Amino acid sequence: MREWNPVSQEHTGRVIEKRVTYVLKTKDVKFWPCENVEKYWFQAISFR
Repeated sequence: MREWNPVSQEHTGRVIEKRVTYVLKTKDVKFWPCENVEKYWFQAISFR
């Protein structure tokens, strides 16, 4: 992953590497309202 500076709209140069162990796509889960899922596209990502 590369760190992003929202003020300067550029990457900061800081980098970290992690292994993704699980991705939960919210389109498959009925927890959030459909209109929020379509607008924001939530995902829960597990790293190791």
